[in-house]
Amino acid sequence: MSIQWLFDVIESRRQTPSETSYTSSLFAQGLPKIAQKVGEEGTEVVVAALAQDDQRLIEELYADSVKFLERVPRVEPEAIAPIVEFMGKKPIPVETIADNSIVDRLAREGFIEKLFKQR
Repeated sequence: MSIQWLFDVIESRRQTPSETSYTSSLFAQGLPKIAQKVGEEGTEVVVAALAQDDQRLIEELYADSVKFLERVPRVEPEAIAPIVEFMGKKPIPVETIADNSIVDRLAREGFIEKLFKQR
């Protein structure tokens, strides 16, 4: 199992939700639930690393948690909505706050893929 395979599975669950997919259910519940799950998985990795020298277990826990991460760091409307709401503003387009075109260009040109291959 590779990181690319995990990324492809997650992306397919995001683009084509399945009622039987836990990952799809997390996407349906939104970014706060995904962040909670990532935090839980990250905590497990840290606890395992501190408690043991079992490298295989640590790698397994990391592989389990990385599948919840987005590879391309885009600013999504769901991420800024609570901030905009807190500011007392009406919903506004992401483009007025963040410029995803730079990240999109890096992804198109293969930079992000190369970055992940270096790990």
